[in-house]
Amino acid sequence: MRFLRLSHITFSWEPIAVSNLRFLHLHKCQSSEPPLHFETFLDVLAICVELEELRLHMFISTIAHWRSGAERDISLPRLQKLVVGDVPLVRQISGTLAIRPYNGPTIHRLPDEILVYIFKIFSRMFASDQHWHEWDVQPPRIHACHWMSLMLVCRRWREVGRAYPILWQAIDIESNLQWLQLALDRSQGGALELYFHSYPTTLSSIPLLVQERHRLRKLLLPRVTHADVPPLQALLSTDMPVLNELGVWAEKYDPRGTTPTIDFHPAHFPNLRRLRLSYMGFPWEPSAVSHLQYLHLYGCHSLDPALPFERFLDVLAGCPELEELRLHRFISTISHPEFEREVNLPRLCKLVVGDKASLVGLFLSSVSIHAHTTLRLTGWIDSPVGTDRRLLTSILPKNRGKLPVLQSATKISFDGCGWFNIRATSPHAAITLRLRSSFDPDDLETYTGRALRELTHIFRSASVEDLDINLLPNTVDGDIEVWEDLFAAFPGLRALHVLPGQEVRPIWRALSGRSFPLDEDVAHALCPALQDLSMEYLWWDNDAMGFIMESLRRRAMRGLPKLASLDLSFYSGDDKAADKELAYMIPFYTDHVRTYAAKFDWGIP
Repeated sequence: MRFLRLSHITFSWEPIAVSNLRFLHLHKCQSSEPPLHFETFLDVLAICVELEELRLHMFISTIAHWRSGAERDISLPRLQKLVVGDVPLVRQISGTLAIRPYNGPTIHRLPDEILVYIFKIFSRMFASDQHWHEWDVQPPRIHACHWMSLMLVCRRWREVGRAYPILWQAIDIESNLQWLQLALDRSQGGALELYFHSYPTTLSSIPLLVQERHRLRKLLLPRVTHADVPPLQALLSTDMPVLNELGVWAEKYDPRGTTPTIDFHPAHFPNLRRLRLSYMGFPWEPSAVSHLQYLHLYGCHSLDPALPFERFLDVLAGCPELEELRLHRFISTISHPEFEREVNLPRLCKLVVGDKASLVGLFLSSVSIHAHTTLRLTGWIDSPVGTDRRLLTSILPKNRGKLPVLQSATKISFDGCGWFNIRATSPHAAITLRLRSSFDPDDLETYTGRALRELTHIFRSASVEDLDINLLPNTVDGDIEVWEDLFAAFPGLRALHVLPGQEVRPIWRALSGRSFPLDEDVAHALCPALQDLSMEYLWWDNDAMGFIMESLRRRAMRGLPKLASLDLSFYSGDDKAADKELAYMIPFYTDHVRTYAAKFDWGIP
């Protein structure tokens, strides 16, 4: 314990109670061991070497012989604030105590090197390169220069910000070309990381960048039209010996126009490790990708329209350094016969693929996925679903054992609001499955029940402990078997959250095991390990609590343990009279519910 505030109580003024404190505030307290002598009080206070703030209000006057301690010398090396409130004589005595304030270094006396480090840490706190949406191409605008706000703190910090070249090696360039000139001058020949946010400024900068191309380590260009790409060739066709990361974001191409390309000959970019491109022709060749650690192709296509799938995999197999791969609508631009081989990417930590559902599954069948690899998979359906089409399983390889996370997942969430989304996590990896319909976004809702059945089959081998289900109204029929199959697949389930958006009786009946005799052994009951149960938007009517209580009672009769928590959210269709009835009736059930749940919470959204 480091911070202690007490008021109007007795307090044990002993070393064990106060010696480790940094903050102590005693308001009208008194010692628990009278009489506490003033010398003892000072002896204990003297060992509080960590104390930074001390507040004593009407405490010293409760100490015996406090008048005799006026000349005592105490050293509290870290003390920065002392507040004493007492009778006048005590305040006088406390003022004569030689309590030495903290004289160590403060942030205003820190060496320049430490301040520069603080500037860089502060900037990284706000410079996120993560994609808020998996298919966002361009990173967030704030990147490198958030530290500049610290130059407003004082003159010294401003001078530190101006003087140290390392701070100017990574710079954002908006509409003012002077920022680029400042970065070139103040970085004093160091490698540069440039984040452009305006194409006109980028175009005006090209002559200057060509002169400094030997210093460019990171170059992220703004979103451009296809007509804007050719002028960039003057820069990108030159040698950049230290360039490590390049990002060029073109807008979606005009079908009537030509697709821009950029020369990626390794002679130009010998140290390129991270590449992001959108809506461009891309040369899928070893020279372009074999040395990359990060590759993101968004809406790009192969320059070779006849590139066979086998060749595509051969080139990919020659990328042993690849750590993150993102392919959005790229696989569908190459020839894809039924061909399978095993591509091993030993360093791959994250794989993001979005394409036609069947092609995503075909691609995964040919890639060796490790247990630590995180997957983000999106499959598009370009025709009506029909009754015989596979849904989420169409995104996966036929041999699901190739995806270890499907067996190691412990937490699963399913979102059936419009499109289908499944996210599953394990201690070391995660997988997200998204199914989209290009034909009719609402077409999938009809098949929510089938999607839940597929979820059951996909993760049947996993030891799932946490399950979250979020559905739209009236998207699952009243067939209890959907829920029985789902709950039966995860006997180790400990936490269940359901936003049913529909009639919930089938869910409660499944949880109660209504389809099985009450004398059934506990081992065959559904969700026997369930501890935390939460349901939202339960429709309120006269029978609402009746079938809930029946379900809980049947679980108890089967010998299942008491729930740790039950959280229910009721909905009455904005009927104020029903809300009033609900608020009146629920408290009558509280004690009864707590027979089956240690904690019971309820509410009205």
